[in-house]
Amino acid sequence: MTITFMRNPFWKDSAPDQRPTDPDEMLHWAAAHGRRDLCLRARELGATNWNGMLYCAAWSGHRDLCLLAREWGANSVLFMLYAAAAGGHRDMCLLAREWGARDWDWMLCGAAEGGCRDTCELARAWGAADWNGMLWRVARGGRHDLCLLAREWGACDWNKMLWAAAQGGHRDLCSLAREWGASDWDWMFRGAARGGHHGLCLLAREWGANQP
Repeated sequence: MTITFMRNPFWKDSAPDQRPTDPDEMLHWAAAHGRRDLCLRARELGATNWNGMLYCAAWSGHRDLCLLAREWGANSVLFMLYAAAAGGHRDMCLLAREWGARDWDWMLCGAAEGGCRDTCELARAWGAADWNGMLWRVARGGRHDLCLLAREWGACDWNKMLWAAAQGGHRDLCSLAREWGASDWDWMFRGAARGGHHGLCLLAREWGANQP
């Protein structure tokens, strides 16, 4: 099973009757739901993706399962850091740091993807500085407050903000990006089209997009 980083793992929100039967998928589901017993069962059945387990456990804030994944061989502490920041778990971020994670911009990306102001601020305190990376991620997530914060901290790529807001379907943030200086309407159109937002495609054309 390939873990898709950059988003909340679907295992976290799936219902109990949707529990997968593939050993590694079961492992990820169990880690996301805090089910140590099912992690053990998945291992018995042949699961081996300990890094996927670590990622899901960190996003959901299950410290005990992070420790267990580590004991079983997980070593992707950077992805743990990203996931913990996305889930808003400061304690898990501290644990990832203790285990050697040091990429604070990557942590900021996770915090922005998850819309977690607290871990955005922690990443900044530790040395993160990729404010434009933060900006487009929070714009795609529809977080007006965090767009303002990213701008306050130094973000200035309004066209990428426009693209991300359009992809996420956030008309208010498209207007905000325009107010701040965005002007690449073709990029806005492509973002809206990628997200399936017909109304924003029409708005991009109204603002000047040269698209059919």
